[in-house]
Amino acid sequence: MSELLARWLSELRIRHTFLVIGRLGGAAAVRIEPEGVAAFHYCQRGPCTIAPVGHAQIQLGDGDFVFMRDGLARVAWGGGAARRDRPVALHSLVSAVPRDGAVAFSLGAADRVLLGGAFCIDSPEARMFVAALPPVFCVRRGAAHTARLSAIFDELVDEATAANPGAGPIVARLAEVAVLIAVRSFVTTDGHASSLVDAARDPRLGRALATIHREPARRWTVARLGRVAGMSRSGFAAAFTERVGEAPAAYLARVRMAQAERMLLERDRPLPKIAEAVGYASAAAFSVAFKRLRGVSPSEIGGATRAPRGAARRKLAARSDDQS
Repeated sequence: MSELLARWLSELRIRHTFLVIGRLGGAAAVRIEPEGVAAFHYCQRGPCTIAPVGHAQIQLGDGDFVFMRDGLARVAWGGGAARRDRPVALHSLVSAVPRDGAVAFSLGAADRVLLGGAFCIDSPEARMFVAALPPVFCVRRGAAHTARLSAIFDELVDEATAANPGAGPIVARLAEVAVLIAVRSFVTTDGHASSLVDAARDPRLGRALATIHREPARRWTVARLGRVAGMSRSGFAAAFTERVGEAPAAYLARVRMAQAERMLLERDRPLPKIAEAVGYASAAAFSVAFKRLRGVSPSEIGGATRAPRGAARRKLAARSDDQS
């Protein structure tokens, strides 16, 4: 695995996990509204089918996992491709889902079990990575690195449905591990579906990308990055832009802003130190660049002294996705 892929996976920490356990069967179907955050489904007992808006139907067997980058609106049902009944809205079947907890519902014959989860991603760099993944992808049972996925989800359901003390944090951690295993399987075997992941796996471009993330404060030029990659300036610039989808300078700027956002949210450094850490000579120059690229000023997400504001964090996440 490349250095950068390992870094991204280590940053992929999730919070505010919401889990729904659906028991479906017959001709019954459920309609799920868009969550606005990343989501997944896991087929514990199939077959089941998911139809995300704008994408082909996905038929799932036991142990199959589906990741949705943006929590798209979708319809799910137990069984194969045929669906007869009008779907029932999920919100009419379950009450509010507790954070790091679960609710369950039964619909129809209830002989199929489909789990659904939604979650937020903390790390700005991890959000860059996730935004580069396909909107929807499936990790089939038996894929690389997934041998323990079934046991993890069994334990997750047990914890989520039992009245054990401390179940919430355990559910959150098990969900995080399950998502991490599935995403790792995808990027190490099917990464060609993402141009950025594919570039990170390339020996030469991957070396340059990892260096940008590891040393964002350096005065990088295209020629210097080309030397890191072992390529000519023009050859590197052309290959980088073609494979990554943007010029080296634009990608470097996004990495700097993502790392700066993380430091701002941590609130343990003054603004001039944050500016220096991501390659800016002054806090003023950094603030101008941050506002231009992220859509909010550093002070709007708390700087080093105030708690981050929810609206600003949502705006940052949306801007990060748009730039990908």
